Amino acid sequence: MKVLFVETRGAPGGAQRSLLELAATLRSRGIDLYAATPPGALADALHAAGIAMHTLPEILPRQVTRWRPAIHALRRILAVVQPDILHANGLPAGLLAFLARPSAPRVLHVRDVRLNPLLLRVAAHRTRAVIAISPRVQKRLAALGVTSILIPNGIDLARHTLAPNPATPPRVAMVAQWAKWKRHDLFLRAAPLVREVLPNTQFTLLPGDSGTDARWEKSMRQLAREHHVEILPFVDDMPRFYATLSVLVHPAADEPFGRVLYESLAAGVPVVARRSPATQDLPPPSLLVDTDTPHVFAAALIQLLRQRTPENIVAWQSLGHATAATVDIASTAEAC
Repeated sequence: MKVLFVETRGAPGGAQRSLLELAATLRSRGIDLYAATPPGALADALHAAGIAMHTLPEILPRQVTRWRPAIHALRRILAVVQPDILHANGLPAGLLAFLARPSAPRVLHVRDVRLNPLLLRVAAHRTRAVIAISPRVQKRLAALGVTSILIPNGIDLARHTLAPNPATPPRVAMVAQWAKWKRHDLFLRAAPLVREVLPNTQFTLLPGDSGTDARWEKSMRQLAREHHVEILPFVDDMPRFYATLSVLVHPAADEPFGRVLYESLAAGVPVVARRSPATQDLPPPSLLVDTDTPHVFAAALIQLLRQRTPENIVAWQSLGHATAATVDIASTAEAC
């Protein structure tokens, strides 16, 4: 069977990392895989995983002038590959696939809850299946009149088994693209409150290369400077990055899945997260916050950092890895 993965973003955010790990796992099981993506880190990683690559121009939903070249490019790729299944990774890819060839045997993989109802119906029209990555996403799709199959998102646990670094000073991080709904402001405003109690605590923000909210990015970079929070460029080796952390913070209240939560837990790093449908079932070593206030996030962080003993670090690694195992990429690949 030939499967063509289509992705419209070249920067490796959470949805793109999920695509990469799914493709690599399916290829290891003998599936004949191809991918059409823009140039960039994602294309390089897919190529390194042995996936046959084709190039698309990168497009964003509002970049109308760039859709026509992308449509023509995908039509040419379809003529060459002639896939049995076209796998569209997200709504923009699903819309592009429909516009390029409505009759193509398509699967739409939905990884978000912020969906345009009209564009969703177009992208989902005449698909073989619509896949939801979480109950939260499936519920949102149902509310918009789209029937979906629930296949929980998975992560490659083999890449996330490094023990966290017990050295001091403690390091707290947030990993999230530049999007306002991620609520970087809560993380940044909690930093000085934590340092009032634990002055040596380091704070790091890792936004990666993805994200489209330039105004939000500018204001958050200014806030980070004011509160002495470092912002790192793109990190390719995420497992090693997690291993340097003491706690991960995830303030988003409208998260469709929260991949970084499970990656962090797989490395034995506890998390402080906003309670939401995507996080409400996370067991210890997770602490869930019920309000969008920096003081509450700071209090939860102080609680975990004070509990950070060598004995607890070992226990957290065992508990966290068990939690992450519930979203193993092998199970996701099997379901697909």
